[in-house]
Amino acid sequence: MAIIYGSCTNAVKVYIKGMEDPVQMWKELEARTNTANSSVGRMSLFRKFSSLRPTPRQPLNTYFAELLDITTELAGSEEAVSDMVLKNHIYSTLPPAYAVTIEILQSRARVTVQEVIDALNECETNRSAITRTWPFRKSDT
Repeated sequence: MAIIYGSCTNAVKVYIKGMEDPVQMWKELEARTNTANSSVGRMSLFRKFSSLRPTPRQPLNTYFAELLDITTELAGSEEAVSDMVLKNHIYSTLPPAYAVTIEILQSRARVTVQEVIDALNECETNRSAITRTWPFRKSDT
């Protein structure tokens, strides 16, 4: 009980103040803080999903993690994000530098979300390796 209470911010502690049953504390925290519990919360999550874009100079994996977190929260609800919608969002929000990889991925009939993420992470890694070694100095050739 003390661990749960001590782990919460002051804004959240008000919901469980005075409670002594850890199970009841968890139930109350879930009911009060899980945005996917209400129609308005789910719509807000879907809007957040729709507006998400990769952040320049941040790893793509950070962007993918945010997208996957939202899709997990929405899973099983009317606002659930299908794999097709998720892949389309990824394809349409990445910078032009990923266009060739995206075109290849789109041409594959049954590519999974995880395969898309893996391929784009690999592309990012390769691009980063090329950027670190290019252009060659005259003394390198």
